[in-house]
Amino acid sequence: MARLSKSRFARYIRTFHFLGNAPGDTEDAFTDVGAIFPKIVEEIIADLTRFPNLETVQIEFEMDFDSDWEEGFMLFQDTESPEEREQAEQKEAWRALNTNVYKALARNIDPKFTKLHLIDLIPAEASAFSTVQFQTLLCNLTSFELSCWTSDGGDYSANTRLGYVMFLDKLDSLFFDHLSSLTDLIIDARDLPVSFRSYQLAESQRLNRTRIPLLKNIHLTSLFITRGLIYLMATQAHCLEKVHLEDCHAGRAYVGDDISCWWDDLFDAIADKNPNKLYEFDVFPSSGFELFDDYHSSRAEKEEAARALVTLQESPHLRLFSYSYIDDKYGFVGSIEESNLASFRVGKDQRAYDRLCRIVAQNARKKAVTGDHTS
Repeated sequence: MARLSKSRFARYIRTFHFLGNAPGDTEDAFTDVGAIFPKIVEEIIADLTRFPNLETVQIEFEMDFDSDWEEGFMLFQDTESPEEREQAEQKEAWRALNTNVYKALARNIDPKFTKLHLIDLIPAEASAFSTVQFQTLLCNLTSFELSCWTSDGGDYSANTRLGYVMFLDKLDSLFFDHLSSLTDLIIDARDLPVSFRSYQLAESQRLNRTRIPLLKNIHLTSLFITRGLIYLMATQAHCLEKVHLEDCHAGRAYVGDDISCWWDDLFDAIADKNPNKLYEFDVFPSSGFELFDDYHSSRAEKEEAARALVTLQESPHLRLFSYSYIDDKYGFVGSIEESNLASFRVGKDQRAYDRLCRIVAQNARKKAVTGDHTS
């Protein structure tokens, strides 16, 4: 990479992908950052202007906490103070690598790249995130893509641990609040899923006080629709152009709690703003949600569900909108069958969706004729 950065081929690099790894035994004494993050690598990351046509930077840490760490999900059990965080970054190799990579990246002054993709972000705060340099870097981005690591082994999931929950709760202050130039936001929680162990975690993609003033395109995968997300889309409705929601859910924090918000809350909040630039709005079906429970649903509910499925087959324009919860012990997505069936029965979600889609279709026709998104 060092040779490439100094060669005539450097100008052809459009994407820079850093893939890091570090020892996982936290019991071993750790003293040498250079052994896991060589100086030459640090220097390249800190000065990416050597690739003059660079567009995208991808950061990923290939650390399998499930297999290489004993009970790896417990690494994210506890919250920590800033002092405890700095101590961990000095004593543990993986924490040192995590923060030093972002410190080096933040040293790019007036960077040429405008797209940042954090792949399987480690759910432990890096001290570098709170620096003015890193926040300034975020201000220059036009595209931000994020996925977050979670455990995929054993009976328990890291996304139920308190430290993990509290990290997600800070995503707005760590990242979203600083994306003042952003036009494209992509969040993929496919393997998380994001998730709420409590109502506070339901706001883990909070954005409820966040304004991203230039936001045009949103692509969300496996997220829960929350009040904060509704607030963001409603306040940005005047400039939104494309919204894609894939395998997303509305829902509640615990079994027995009230639904925190319904799908029609989202659709109506956007439609009420008369979004005259929004020409794509897609809700891709959620996989594996159910209309009844084999063991707990009544016979009448099962019969109603069967009729609903027949109606759906006969009326392709009708939709099912997913209501789910996250199990607060094991971290899996559970279907709220009675809410799924009630949504279809009452029809409020469908009516609100149809209303928004009529606005979107009108904008799309206008764009096709004029080539312009504005009214």
